[in-house]
Amino acid sequence: MKACVCDASVFLSGHLPAIPMGNAITTPEVVAEVRSVVGRCVLEVAISEGLTVQPTREECVEHAQRLTEALGDLPKLSRADLSVIAKALEVGGTVVSDDYDVQNVCAKLGIPFRSVVQKGIEKSRQVVHVCPACRRKWRRGGACPVCGTPLRTRML
Repeated sequence: MKACVCDASVFLSGHLPAIPMGNAITTPEVVAEVRSVVGRCVLEVAISEGLTVQPTREECVEHAQRLTEALGDLPKLSRADLSVIAKALEVGGTVVSDDYDVQNVCAKLGIPFRSVVQKGIEKSRQVVHVCPACRRKWRRGGACPVCGTPLRTRML
């Protein structure tokens, strides 16, 4: 059975999803991101039931970072989100997440994913940055290279 790579939303939801914890993996970055009392309790129960915490190889994180940057989604992802995507690429697993940005990247990269509590995305969307002044579209955020106006993020 494929490994299930869990992000912080699994533990922050307040209950364990119906996945075998013996096949579940998370990363140290996700563990550090779970700070609430309820989330920590759910995380501890998951670990006691077989969830393993595995660091992601740095080259896999760099690869995932390059891929998400090329898609234009990197600014929306935390280090923990990136580690989950990288771990799924590393082990060929399914990402378990309620984070729509993580699901969107997984859909674009062909990584299987499932949600915990939320419905989940139905199709992936492209992120573009639009200048509200001159209406030009850019792949990277920040300021418009033409007129200097701060860009706004839009989903297509």
